[in-house]
Amino acid sequence: MHVGIFGDSWGCGEWGGRHTSNYGIRHRGLAQYLIESRIKCRQFSVPDGSNYLAIERYEENYKTLDYAIFILTEPFRDFLHGRKYNPKKGFLENCKIAEIVILDQLTHIQKNKTKVILVNGLFELEKQSYFEDHISFCKLVSDQKIWPKYYADPGHVNDLFLKKKQIKIDKHSVVFDLDQDEKNQKMFLDLMNNDKKRFFPDGRHPNRTAHKILAEKIIRIININGH
Repeated sequence: MHVGIFGDSWGCGEWGGRHTSNYGIRHRGLAQYLIESRIKCRQFSVPDGSNYLAIERYEENYKTLDYAIFILTEPFRDFLHGRKYNPKKGFLENCKIAEIVILDQLTHIQKNKTKVILVNGLFELEKQSYFEDHISFCKLVSDQKIWPKYYADPGHVNDLFLKKKQIKIDKHSVVFDLDQDEKNQKMFLDLMNNDKKRFFPDGRHPNRTAHKILAEKIIRIININGH
């Protein structure tokens, strides 16, 4: 059996380092634990990646896989990597549309190509019924009962503004949307920081302990399905 992991920096493993110069991957996380469990695993996650890129990489490699693990990141990033932004709609509405599109694509994959294990990281899905094998990474490793439904990294928002010549976007409407969603954004960051010692040492990425918990969950799913 062959498994592929598709995601962004969360899919790559544990990150760490005191300074920018030595900040990087410290442990291969999920991929390492699957390999140690004698599951043939290939890593397709990319730092600063997007769901859009994850689908592209999947389409290039799915014929060699039995399972595809998708660790979903903030839908907003898709607009940095090729998905069209509709300037006639609000920022958060565009993000919701991007989420629906990616879920539809994953549904098609599950029905026609490979089995999918869906892991949502930086936001909570509303349409969880799409997938039998669905894992909320944050809820799996944290004692917190409520997680935000959406998060937009300020750095990536700025990246989109830098490309505004290609993507006609009203910066003021985006800032307004994010201001309205300020409580949601703050809750996400507060929850991550509260779990620093156990699971999110840099306040943004799950450590190897969290990855091990995720790996154990995924291994159970694969075993239950008869592999």
